Amino acid sequence: VFLMIRQRDAVTASTRLGEARYEQAIDDANAAVSSLNTVVSALLKKEVELARSEQDFRGLAENSIQGILIGDSDDRPVFASEKSALMFGYDSVEELLDCGRTMDLVAPSSMERIAGERLQSLDNQEAIVTLEFDGLRKDGTTFSILAQSGNISWQGRNCRISTFIDVTERKLAEKSLKASEARLSTILGIAPEGIISLDSSLNVTLFNKGAERVFG
Repeated sequence: VFLMIRQRDAVTASTRLGEARYEQAIDDANAAVSSLNTVVSALLKKEVELARSEQDFRGLAENSIQGILIGDSDDRPVFASEKSALMFGYDSVEELLDCGRTMDLVAPSSMERIAGERLQSLDNQEAIVTLEFDGLRKDGTTFSILAQSGNISWQGRNCRISTFIDVTERKLAEKSLKASEARLSTILGIAPEGIISLDSSLNVTLFNKGAERVFG
């Protein structure tokens, strides 16, 4: 009987030990699952935030008066706004994204400048570069662009974003103004009459050679 009691005690102790180990294993498993759930929840939250951020960005891009283009480290366009597609003469954003390289949107006359700008961006990752260059439309015509570009992270990749506006009309106006000023300067230089111009404060702003001859 004593042996039977000891065996029973042993069985009971063994059972209790097994139950304790089982409960500990369950607790450890629950803790691991809880930790995993926390990580997954954080990742899902981050994905949702990124998706919302990207969606917000796309909404802003489509309503912007500027063209917006994002290219990856292999120079492939990964995002383009409707405005940029229109600016470069493409029928759709998808067609623009299929153009091959972002450098294919740069006129040959500006290739060297843009290549230099990209090398500069490698030396200073946080630099925002502003420059003017000639863009190349789908039909082969060129136009003047004022652009700003910088490095960003897009969908987990290192990319470069550029925003640009078409300044062709402004450049043509500047060229026309310079031509007009050159013609006026020529006329004033050969005019025999003295021509003097004063501003609202009676300061002399123009005194041609004819006036010099008259007044000495």
